[in-house]
Amino acid sequence: MTIETESLRKETFIVSAQAKHAWQYYLWRGLLAGVLGFCALVWPTISLSVLLMLVGIYCLVDGIAGLASAIRTSDRGMLVIQSVFGMAVGAVLLFWPGTTLKMLLIVFGIWVLIAGASQILTARRMMVYQSERGLLTGIGAVTIAFGLILIFWPGTGVVAIAWTIAAAALLIAAMLISLAMRLKRLADSS
Repeated sequence: MTIETESLRKETFIVSAQAKHAWQYYLWRGLLAGVLGFCALVWPTISLSVLLMLVGIYCLVDGIAGLASAIRTSDRGMLVIQSVFGMAVGAVLLFWPGTTLKMLLIVFGIWVLIAGASQILTARRMMVYQSERGLLTGIGAVTIAFGLILIFWPGTGVVAIAWTIAAAALLIAAMLISLAMRLKRLADSS
């Protein structure tokens, strides 16, 4: 056995050990994003306060899930920052709804931008041959695009905002669930 083969086996073992826990995190995030997207799509004209409340709950739960995942992994840096910022945004959206809508959407957009950057940075640290790398990069790119829309065009109509949130949430949900299933297969194969 060559040194290169032994190194590859060690890297595969480390990745599969991390996948045993990570797939659940991505699955829950995907399911939550799907619920948020479905609600925003089905009820686009509900009062914006209800929609912002749903987004706030998503941010809080996503942040808690991210912290739980960070505890289980050795690479915590960006995930902890994203999770703490997400919980802070969720708290602002839930507990200070009197703040202007534009400001809330800009703050939420900043969180979405940070989440997307975190996903791309995580993908860059993955091994080049891992198929999950491209999927996670795609999730990050979609997330960043959505964040930029919220930051630079927060004054669009309620229905447009709801549909944008629905489209982004459903797309991200599908990608996250797909990533979770890939990671589960990887964990099961080891």
